[in-house]
Amino acid sequence: MKKSLLVALALLIGGSLFAQEYKQAAGIRIGGVVTATYKTFVSQTNALDFEAGIGFGNGMNICASGAYEWTWGLNVDGLSVYAGPGVTASLFLGEAGGISIGILGVAGIEYKIPSVPLVLSVDYKPTLNLIPNVAGGWSNGGLSIRYIF
Repeated sequence: MKKSLLVALALLIGGSLFAQEYKQAAGIRIGGVVTATYKTFVSQTNALDFEAGIGFGNGMNICASGAYEWTWGLNVDGLSVYAGPGVTASLFLGEAGGISIGILGVAGIEYKIPSVPLVLSVDYKPTLNLIPNVAGGWSNGGLSIRYIF
């Protein structure tokens, strides 16, 4: 049993050496807020992921975030997982106006569709706002579709 687990782990780690299937992509993410998203790889396994959008909950919310992501291939063509830290900022307009600045984590899985310049991903981005007060935003899952260029 231990040998089987070690072999499986070695195969997953071996696949992580070549996680990048594209250089950059842009599209939309549908989650708590619909955002425009842009992802670019800075190395074979590391990427920067940026988002900006507008939400309409209790007034208008203009938000932006950026994350540094480590990517691991899963030995299935086009399939990889990623995780990393980031920052987020929001401007709230209306009666409850103000700003919030915080940190976030991201974990997700993405699939580069073969012979089509599209990437689909599902992720989870819990946030911890630090300014103006400490508060968590734990329900931030989303689905992204990006066009590779």
